[in-house]
Amino acid sequence: MNHAPPPGHPRTNSLFQLLSELVCPYCGNRFEISHDRTVSNPQSESDPPGSGILNCECYEYPIVDGIPIIQQIDGLSSVTSLVKEGNATQALLQALNLFRITWAQRSRWHQVHYHLNCRRLISDKRMAFTTAAQLARRPKVFADYLVHRYANTSFLSAIGPLLLIRSLVNIGQSDDGMPPRVLDVGCGAGHATFLMSLLYPETSIVSADQDFVNVYLARRFLAPEAIHLCIDAEVPVPFPDNSFDAVFCLDAFHYLRSKKAIVTELTRILKASGAWVFPHLHNKLQPNFTAGIPLSPEGYLKCFEAANPKLFDEAAVLRSLSAGRPPDWQTGSDPRDLTGCPNLTMIGGLRGDAEINSSSLAALNPISQYLQINPIFKVHRTRSAFRASFEWPNKVMASECAAVEEFIPSEVELTPDSLGKLQRGNWDWEDPEVRGLITRFVAVPLPSRYTPHTVPAGNDGG
Repeated sequence: MNHAPPPGHPRTNSLFQLLSELVCPYCGNRFEISHDRTVSNPQSESDPPGSGILNCECYEYPIVDGIPIIQQIDGLSSVTSLVKEGNATQALLQALNLFRITWAQRSRWHQVHYHLNCRRLISDKRMAFTTAAQLARRPKVFADYLVHRYANTSFLSAIGPLLLIRSLVNIGQSDDGMPPRVLDVGCGAGHATFLMSLLYPETSIVSADQDFVNVYLARRFLAPEAIHLCIDAEVPVPFPDNSFDAVFCLDAFHYLRSKKAIVTELTRILKASGAWVFPHLHNKLQPNFTAGIPLSPEGYLKCFEAANPKLFDEAAVLRSLSAGRPPDWQTGSDPRDLTGCPNLTMIGGLRGDAEINSSSLAALNPISQYLQINPIFKVHRTRSAFRASFEWPNKVMASECAAVEEFIPSEVELTPDSLGKLQRGNWDWEDPEVRGLITRFVAVPLPSRYTPHTVPAGNDGG
């Protein structure tokens, strides 16, 4: 039974609309949906929504908790069987287990411990993201990295390029008369997808990653409004030609092996006017804590040549953002001037007439109700105010992310007035005290239930 909407159906953040367009990346045939328990009609409140099977000529792919797993990997058939039996909860547990990290494979004890963690993760509907990350992403240093994305220059430097997407894409209506569509490939736990969903809610955002656990965390905690897929970017992607207005990829490209094949695929699925936004590319010419398989500046320019790429020093991009002035995105840097830069930002698809000045943190003003104190700070009450102290969660992060200390203060005093404005979400960019907290990344946009001790942004206490 095929639930695809009819041709010409308006593009929205609808999973079914996207599925009607996808093809199997292995055989190239279109999908049909069977054993469907749609997101609007779960069998019981205890079962995850959105279970089903994608059928093609060569394989059956399960949809688990609204996430299609379009990969051909050992063990996936057991997930598919559970979906067919109507056991959505066990299918989700099995999918989380199938994508368990190396820590959970060390011994039988680790496997049992991880399984119990996943059961707790599924059953506790009020769980905060920080708790979920500690349960599903072990060892602790890995969870700390996900929780403290705003304490890493790799993510902070991506905020400017994220804001730039609005300038590069005709937000509100694409050139085909439909809402623009942006692909967040290698989305991780969804922090960038969350910001995109806030900054341009008129856009259809597709968030994709090879790791189901990451995608599950993104869908449940960070960006439930987006469409989420679990796919392998190193095989042909399942999207049709010219289906995206922009592609965003943060801290992932250097870990992929078949880079040229991936760029060829992205060229195919991007419209001719499409934007390429790739923050945080490791530089082969400089040491890196977790290098992956990086390229040199010249190598990246050659690899991305179809996108008319511009390269930038990541640190310079972040300094411009923090200072409130956008970089000169149209110009880019000579690759010979970037040999000493540990990390790079690539922007492609720039048009000469594009207005690209709206990459300032002032763009956060419309989403002021989502601002919270950066989780890297511990807040202590003093006699007349509050004091926020920067505290690294572990020595590994302190070493790997030390460069962020140039941009985030070690300690800051928060007046009751400024803290109240943040909690109520009624601050204004012209307020110098609150603006200082934002430009120094003391106050950052976060979803509700990010940490157990925070209240949903915009509520004053509650």
